[in-house]
Amino acid sequence: ARHFRAAARDRLEEAEAEIVLQVRGAYLTAALAQRLYDIAVESRRVAQEHFRQVEAFYEAGTASEFDLLRARVDLENRDPVVVQAENGATLALLELKRLVNIPAQVPVHLATSIEPTVTDVDAGALRRLIRERPVLSAAQETVEMRREAVKIARGDRLPSLALQGTMGFQGFPDNALPPGFDEWRKDWSVALSLSVPIFDGFRTRGQVDQARAELKVAELEVSQLEESLELQLEAALAEYRSVRAQIDARRETVIMAERALRLAETRFANGLSTQLEVSDAALLLDQARVNEVQALFDYVQVLAQIERLSGGRMD
Repeated sequence: ARHFRAAARDRLEEAEAEIVLQVRGAYLTAALAQRLYDIAVESRRVAQEHFRQVEAFYEAGTASEFDLLRARVDLENRDPVVVQAENGATLALLELKRLVNIPAQVPVHLATSIEPTVTDVDAGALRRLIRERPVLSAAQETVEMRREAVKIARGDRLPSLALQGTMGFQGFPDNALPPGFDEWRKDWSVALSLSVPIFDGFRTRGQVDQARAELKVAELEVSQLEESLELQLEAALAEYRSVRAQIDARRETVIMAERALRLAETRFANGLSTQLEVSDAALLLDQARVNEVQALFDYVQVLAQIERLSGGRMD
């Protein structure tokens, strides 16, 4: 019972850590959706400013009708993207409210955005924390329970000694019923019995073999769980190294894409390029920003997974 209680406590801690991971993942997803919506809105604003510029050039006679129509189409194409991004942000926020039990009509403001500080991860400390995971402790407590079950099953082979005693009153009436107050006599008895099992049809042997098999299964489950946690940690560390390397590259790409768009707009204003070049530069900038946000999201998500693997005790 002591081992069972300890295992139940460890499983409760694991369940709480899993809920924390789900809520954290929902929060990060909502933050990502909000950031994508902001990018879509900013992209539409840039397209609108460019359309106004082309419209002014057209009225001045320095831009063709084709350039004006292409800028207008490019602007109109941004509207569905904004609506889709807004819908995605709304749905992600509703999922977060559901997990934290907030009514759908209650407004929620995300206090933080996806702007993480890149940090180092101590793989050695993580491996030590994994060996202290509550789920692993619960599995080890189960092994101890199975070990005690083997002892209990073996106990049926041992002799049993029982001491029993009874005490009561008996009535001895002379004539009338019920007996009178002075017609009751105290009576007591004591029995000591020894029971020695000789042959029980191999029932005890079968129970011992079953208890040993259950112990072996529990030990194998602990071994498999340890291997699984190690593999999950190695996979999470590999993902961490990958997304961390991508962050700097994605940020540099955004800087270059912003510069390319400025150059394209300057070239177009001076009559050195076409509207197509500006549209392509704007599209590349949007994609670069989305890739940057996705890399940041993957980074914080893998950090949340690593913290979950450590049992929620990673600093």
